[in-house]
Amino acid sequence: MRLLMTCAKNLVLALCSVLAMAGLSGAHAQSTEGVAALVNDEPITTVDVRNRMRLIIASTGMSQIDQETLARIQDQAMRGLVDEHLQLQAAREYDIQVEESEINNSLLDLASRNNTTIDTIIADLESSGVDVSTLRHQLEAEIAWQILVNGRYGSRVRI
Repeated sequence: MRLLMTCAKNLVLALCSVLAMAGLSGAHAQSTEGVAALVNDEPITTVDVRNRMRLIIASTGMSQIDQETLARIQDQAMRGLVDEHLQLQAAREYDIQVEESEINNSLLDLASRNNTTIDTIIADLESSGVDVSTLRHQLEAEIAWQILVNGRYGSRVRI
């Protein structure tokens, strides 16, 4: 698994660099990409990794990124996506489903904490080349995991 992840990381990094230098649009790039990793037979595509990297970059406000920083962002994106896939798979085992309204409420909360609106967040993401579904998927995994952990361990946790 570690070898596969290392090969996938190198492939994604190379693809991101090549795509950035070529100036390819997201739609064209998606048709040339493949699987970056498998999580219990569920694929994480190179498109998923690239979108998560863009989300990380947009959320930190970085403008100049060197190869070392890009590699760290790629590692963070890949780890996050693997964790989310595992969380969603565990949630499915317990028939936990996250409603769209829960994701929308989480987006509203995010906007409120940042003194902005959902529309502004979406516009900022789009201007950074990030599909809002990337953020929505991340929020879905967080909510599902919270439900699972609170349901399973909530009665035993003391604060």
